[in-house]
This record gives sequence, structure tokens and C-alpha cells, in this order.
Amino acid sequence: MAILNNGPLGNLSGKLGNVVIYTLNGKVVMRSLPSKKRAKSKGKQKASQDLFTQVMKPMQFAREFLRISFAGVQGRSPYHSALSLNARLMAEYGSFSYSKLLFSQGKLAGATEVSLCLHDDQTIDVTWTGSEAGKPAAETDGAVLLVLNPGQKGAEFNMSAGKRREGHAAFKLTAAQPGDKLEVYLLFMEVDKSLAGLKYMMSDSQWLGSAEVELPKT
Repeated sequence: MAILNNGPLGNLSGKLGNVVIYTLNGKVVMRSLPSKKRAKSKGKQKASQDLFTQVMKPMQFAREFLRISFAGVQGRSPYHSALSLNARLMAEYGSFSYSKLLFSQGKLAGATEVSLCLHDDQTIDVTWTGSEAGKPAAETDGAVLLVLNPGQKGAEFNMSAGKRREGHAAFKLTAAQPGDKLEVYLLFMEVDKSLAGLKYMMSDSQWLGSAEVELPKT
């Protein structure tokens, strides 16, 4: 706010652009009008924004993992590549679902007949009996486990949890707390060591389900 004493504006008062001019206690006062607040989104626009926010949170939790699983995408950071992909997937699906999120995407085969178990010592055990048909699968493919923990706003992962040929992968959690609800994902990875450096071949991640860390028994 600016105050002018007997300035060139004289007794001028009123609105000039986004400035209001008036006399207060014998002085000419200039005051800027408050900027207009952006109108709140409604309807489909708000629903779209809410859905994007829901997608963004798990991508942030798994940001360190995405630096590996989406490292090969050109033109964008791994995080933004994963965020863009999953925002589109959720928009097509029509609502948010952990089961529809992809934390990796690739040509390798996923697993079939998968089962999940969370033991009392917070070890995640995953077993499978076969590989997805029509996609490449090698016995030496590494099994990777990713565990989202929304309650702790984070994620844990094990890049060497097992091998495809073993039909079993395990991962002992370190940050989960009693009562936490976990979202568990499995994927397979093959490392290609070439002269150009390490390259990762991936499968699409598979959501295995939710698991809750048990509360202490009383």
C-alpha cells in the first residue's frame, strides 16, 4: 500500500486497473485489489484431479525402485514415465486400484498360479508354478519383490528375492509396523551385460494382493 501526501493525484478517488484510490484521514491512499481465487474444480475435472493425486502417492513411495524399473524410458525421468503411464491406466479403468498399478513394464513373462504369505516375522513369501504364455521366460530370470506401505508412506524392495526356476521368492521387511496394510508386487528381471552397460529386461509387475502386519498378541 502506498500513501501520497498532497501528491499529483489530488483528490482523485476510485478504481484504476487493479488499484483502488481513496482519501483516508486527509491522505490519498492507493491499495491493490486482492487477486481472484481460482475457482474450485468440479465434476469430471475434480474427479480427474483426485484420481491423479491417488496415483501420484504410490509412485512417490516407490520412487527409488522406479529409478531402476523405468530407467530405460527415453525423454522423461523414470518417475514421471511411471506416473504418466499409471495415470492413463487409472483413467481408462475409471477409478484407483492398487491391482491395476504397474511398477515395471516389459516383454518378459510374468508368473502364473501365484500365492502370497506374510509370516509373523514380517517375511514375505511368494510362490508360483508357471510362467505367462507367449512371452520369453528363462529359468535364470531374477524374481523381484516390491512392497508398498502406504501407512508409512514408503516402499521396500528386494531385487534378488529368488529365481524363476525356483518358483519361490522371499523378502524380510524392516520398516513395517503392526497394523500396516501392505500392497505386494512381483516382477521378473533379466540383466544384460553388454559393452554399452547394464540393460534390464523386465516383466510387467503383478499385484499379488494386500497383506496386513498383525498387531501384537495380548
